[in-house]
Amino acid sequence: MAGETAVESASGNIFSTYSLEQLRRRTSEKWRFYAPDVLPLWVAEMDVPLVASVREEIDRLIDLGDTGYDSAEDGRRYLEAYRGFAKRRWNADIDVKHGRTTVDVISGIRAVIVKTLGERPLRSATVAVDDSANDADEKALYEGNVVVQTPIYPPFLHRLPQNYTLVKSPLNAEHHTDFENLESAFARLERHAPEQRPESGYNTVFVLCSPHNPTGTVFDADELNRIVDLCKQYHVRLVVDEIHSPIVIDTADSRSFVPILSLPAASSAIVSVSASKGFSLPGFKAALLIPGADEEAQETVSALTQEDVHTGAHVASNVHAAAFERGDEWLDRMVAGLAENEQLFRKQVADELPKADVVLGRGTYLAFVDLGAYFAGTQWDGKASEALLEKARVAFNDGATFGGAACGNYVRVNLATNPNIITEAVHRVAKFIQNL
Repeated sequence: MAGETAVESASGNIFSTYSLEQLRRRTSEKWRFYAPDVLPLWVAEMDVPLVASVREEIDRLIDLGDTGYDSAEDGRRYLEAYRGFAKRRWNADIDVKHGRTTVDVISGIRAVIVKTLGERPLRSATVAVDDSANDADEKALYEGNVVVQTPIYPPFLHRLPQNYTLVKSPLNAEHHTDFENLESAFARLERHAPEQRPESGYNTVFVLCSPHNPTGTVFDADELNRIVDLCKQYHVRLVVDEIHSPIVIDTADSRSFVPILSLPAASSAIVSVSASKGFSLPGFKAALLIPGADEEAQETVSALTQEDVHTGAHVASNVHAAAFERGDEWLDRMVAGLAENEQLFRKQVADELPKADVVLGRGTYLAFVDLGAYFAGTQWDGKASEALLEKARVAFNDGATFGGAACGNYVRVNLATNPNIITEAVHRVAKFIQNL
């Protein structure tokens, strides 16, 4: 790809391929939702060239006019491509023969939740681990529960728990699992479980985001095994979103992600994964649902019908497969570019916004930044993203959508873009804050 070659000779950073002027010609949501004078560092799209194998696959399909419906062969190819990728990338042996395609990760997880907990006519409720409820309310609140770790990707708070009780278990100060809090949640939900459980036998589903969005936390094997043990102890179904798994930024070992299905103890877990985030393919809708070795987990996935969850699209499934099959070199370059962008961002924030707290783990290109030291007590307190859009003309994701009002002075920042855009965005934010 000529554009990539030119960039390599200039800076080596794949994210320098396209200038701001070129990116503004894009018509995707990231670049067309806001006015042209706004720098968009919000929705999780990458500003990079296509993976070479993806481009080749698109050309192959177009040359054949092969743009029809999804087939069983597409699904098998996608699953096998992921199996090979997991082996090469993490030396993990993932059995995919009981997996299936879905239209996207969230839809797949939602389908598993409904299949596990049953259809519930109850109005959705949200509780914290330490909330108390009147005895008369207990049964209604705890007939079907979805537990998540906050702050968390907004669809976990809105799309997944519909008709069920959403239970929030916050991460600890280091942005890892607060095991005391999580066990307290599981114990309480088990204590108030109805006598008549759903057919699956589960009354609670824990949805783990690994790596975690928005903190970027990468959970090691010990932490994952402790989570698995708790789920077994309290009879909680474990469903894991691993969509960010290809993106692990670590100068020592960029491949240190642990797929939960590589752990023998996690045989009853069900994983949802896709090439879309790691290979910049959100416009191609396809994902995978893969159960562990447990027969009941496999039956849950195989029982999902087309009415429960749509399969991935024909073109999308093949494009994702091509990325997993032959995208390793591109992925290495992309991760190296992210490491440079993140280093640049940390330095600029330290220089120009020294009171800001940057949460930026190894498994993401999305920084979660606390600007409370600047906005607290001002007219913009709790409305950081709104202020920066209106006054600095920079678009970030609103932190409150990830963790409620307590995160209103946080913004999520997309660093998968041209380094010059990152520099200009930090300058604009700092200039506005100086005049608060």
